[in-house]
Amino acid sequence: MSDEALSQLSVEEKLKVTRYLVADLAASILEASPDVAKKARHDVSALSMTFGNFYQLVASESPENRKILQKMCDLYRYDPRESQTTL
Repeated sequence: MSDEALSQLSVEEKLKVTRYLVADLAASILEASPDVAKKARHDVSALSMTFGNFYQLVASESPENRKILQKMCDLYRYDPRESQTTL
């Protein structure tokens, strides 16, 4: 799925995609290959820390944290103007 397609999903649809990805990581952990399972465990750990930090930012109402959230949006959110300049 492209960045543009992801950006057009509703919040509910984005949560469904997230749930699918979590289930896919769980399936990778159950994989017969120890290397795949080890990488999936590492990925889950990294996601857990990321979402934990993100939750702390969202739960806080401080102006400083709002600036951090805005910076995250500016850096990672799909921007159609940006994709046109890279073609």
